[in-house]
Amino acid sequence: GNYCPPGQSYEVPRFALQLGHNLFNGCDQLQHIFVHEKIQTVGKYAFANMPHLINVTFQEPSSLHHINDYSFSNSSLQYITFPASLRSNGKQCFAKSMRLKRVFVHSTYDFEWMSEGMIADSTGIIEELPAPKPDQEKLHGLPRFTPCPLRPKQKPFTDKERELYTP
Repeated sequence: GNYCPPGQSYEVPRFALQLGHNLFNGCDQLQHIFVHEKIQTVGKYAFANMPHLINVTFQEPSSLHHINDYSFSNSSLQYITFPASLRSNGKQCFAKSMRLKRVFVHSTYDFEWMSEGMIADSTGIIEELPAPKPDQEKLHGLPRFTPCPLRPKQKPFTDKERELYTP
């Protein structure tokens, strides 16, 4: 725990599979953190006590399925969007985070069981993102499937070439 990289932005190394307990606890310079798709869990107090934290971005599709107790407690986050893979969380994840406005989750998240612990003792509201409509399924404004470029036209083989290439 307690790793404070220099600078305001940090990208979690791609070999990591979890963010350990207290990982960035108390880092007072970090503002932006990018979490790649292989991270599965966020440890207790991993992003706690970060007075200048503006955003934590989770790459989609993601492997993140659980965030632990107090993982974002006393942070300055206002908004955060968790990936669709998130299934559970510990207690008081955003406790004492008094700037928190919205925690966005997907329809795959179990509101009934988890939402109370997520935003307990914070100023935030948990909100479900609307499921994408089929006609809106675009990635960064581009259609999901990009057609392959056509192969350049080739002149037909001569009889001699055909003999060479035919087993």
